[in-house]
Amino acid sequence: MSATTHQPINASTQSGSFTPNPGETHQEASAAAARLVPEGERDKFLPQLFGARMFFHGEPTVYSWMSKLCKAYTGGYWEFYAIGDQGAGFMVPRMDGPVTLFVDTNGYEGQMSAEAAGIVVTLFALNHLMFSTPSKGAVDLLCDRYEELREYAMEHAEQREIFRAID
Repeated sequence: MSATTHQPINASTQSGSFTPNPGETHQEASAAAARLVPEGERDKFLPQLFGARMFFHGEPTVYSWMSKLCKAYTGGYWEFYAIGDQGAGFMVPRMDGPVTLFVDTNGYEGQMSAEAAGIVVTLFALNHLMFSTPSKGAVDLLCDRYEELREYAMEHAEQREIFRAID
């Protein structure tokens, strides 16, 4: 992952849903830092990120996009990062060194950290899922999560590569 400044977020876990609390964070010069979701709270993260109707589809959709965009990806463990306290976040593959992504729909080919690649594939997955559900409520939630992650990406140290990849 890229070198980062740690900025704890102060929140708590309430009513059985995952809400970020102080812990490891990643992000440089951002109003909202991302916090590594602890092992004991991972089961609550995906329903918050993708919504109750789509979380069973969300995780494999992220993996699928990583397989499509990164030839070196062969599966493995993913970290979950929460942004703020409303359920936004992203998934990050555990991969060493720079990650090369190729997006055939826009011609992007470049290298970035695993964290930035995780942001890219989570954005691709959220976008894909928006067009895969007939539920207006689910679409609204996925749109909100996409916009929250996109805003986070605007302040990311690797924003240039992230936006070139998703453009």
